[in-house]
Amino acid sequence: MTDSANNFNLLRQADEWLVDIRRAFAEQTIWTPPFGATEGADDAVEAGRSLRAYPLVGLSIGLGGALLLAIAGMINMPPGLIAWLILALVVLFTRGAAEMHLANFLQPAGSKIDYARDLSQPLSAAGVLVLIMTVGVRVAALGVAITPEHAAAAWICATTGARAILPMILAEFSAKNNRDWDVPSRAVSLQALIIGVVVLLLCGGVTAGLSALFVGIGVSAVTALWLLKTHGDSFREGVLGAVQMVAELAIILTVVIVR
Repeated sequence: MTDSANNFNLLRQADEWLVDIRRAFAEQTIWTPPFGATEGADDAVEAGRSLRAYPLVGLSIGLGGALLLAIAGMINMPPGLIAWLILALVVLFTRGAAEMHLANFLQPAGSKIDYARDLSQPLSAAGVLVLIMTVGVRVAALGVAITPEHAAAAWICATTGARAILPMILAEFSAKNNRDWDVPSRAVSLQALIIGVVVLLLCGGVTAGLSALFVGIGVSAVTALWLLKTHGDSFREGVLGAVQMVAELAIILTVVIVR
């Protein structure tokens, strides 16, 4: 009886992970996996729980970029060129949502557009500069990496680590500020963080990995606090996207510099 119950719990947990992975990819990218579809589920529960799968989305993006970097190294493609190619593909795959959310929040007062609802709205000149900066910083970081392996490690750490921090940031700040969001539980936040820490340590090493983790958490917390104070009416996706982008920039620079 106990074995049957344990097997049922394992199957249920596996099914929940598939549902979360499907939702995470659907929210973060243009692709929706063909598995994990549910009917009649609690949307608020799934929305909060699916954040634990965000690091897996980041890991897939990181591994894709690492593969391109490896191929570029074999054919002696200039690092700057492959870096631009990777960023172009990532922006297409993710709809450039995180970049657009950050650019939106950093526009001058009076020009703010709700990109959580409509990412097709035109940016102001300041917003365009922010958008260029978010891409340029990552291209530069990949371009100055000593080897393709070094660049790949930094890229995987950034794409995975930034998304691993999001559930913890959302849970802490939304609870303290009474935001009406689909808040992940502490267990969900811990699961996402564990995935991120493992990837950071494996790819970045102990020193660079832990440095990137602490820097990422710090800049994410500061960014979230600022956004909640200055844009209190923002939607969950907008704040998460902006925080993710800032964390990604901080982590990739930290790994490139420290590793």
